[in-house]
Amino acid sequence: MSKKYFKEKKEKGTEKSETGQKRKREDTDKDRKVKKRKIAKAAFQAKIDSPLMAEIKKQPELDNYMRSRFFLTEGQFPHALKF
Repeated sequence: MSKKYFKEKKEKGTEKSETGQKRKREDTDKDRKVKKRKIAKAAFQAKIDSPLMAEIKKQPELDNYMRSRFFLTEGQFPHALKF
């Protein structure tokens, strides 16, 4: 994996026409490439996640730990925690 994998260009959903009114942008070749890349990323992520989830589900404590939400209570400071 590289930084390029995580870098994603921002998309604009609308464009202004010559009269200044907003209109939906038509599906262009660039949009199709972006959609294709998103599908590829999702497939890659699923490929990585499936073996990890299988190992996590084998251990009930780890499964519960991964599902739990991390939070701090009053008086706890993140910089003072030791793991």
